[in-house]
Amino acid sequence: MRPLSSPVRDHRVLGRVQVIIGALFLVLGGTLSPIEAALGLVVAMPVMAALMYLAVFRPVSRRLLRNPPPAPTTEREDPGSFARRMRWPVAGQVALFLVLATLGRAPGLVGGIALGLGVALILTARLLERWENEHEVGLLYEPGGGRRQRGGYYVARAR
Repeated sequence: MRPLSSPVRDHRVLGRVQVIIGALFLVLGGTLSPIEAALGLVVAMPVMAALMYLAVFRPVSRRLLRNPPPAPTTEREDPGSFARRMRWPVAGQVALFLVLATLGRAPGLVGGIALGLGVALILTARLLERWENEHEVGLLYEPGGGRRQRGGYYVARAR
């Protein structure tokens, strides 16, 4: 079993990265086509945030929070390892977004999508953090989904 990590911290970090990516694409889109960038911000961002949070992240998180078992190990991942682990997937996503923005000639819309995804991840982090505070425990998960288990959250000792 790998060292465990905090899903709250990981969702928050990845959400902030997505917000930064989205903002950069929106700025780029705003210089090329302000109207298209405004559509990305006003239409694509809220639609993507609502869709991802309400249809994907919240239902999955609530299912995983029903009866989380105690953490099987005391080994914890160092806080910076998530950022190192996500470096290449995020770089691949940015490359894909660059291709999509170039082919579609719509960097503002792509920025709105990334910004919406970041907002949904940050909202999920807040959902998980509220659950932790209500139950006075910490949540952990095995990065990579847990090869031996079905993947999910674990309860750490009381905070």
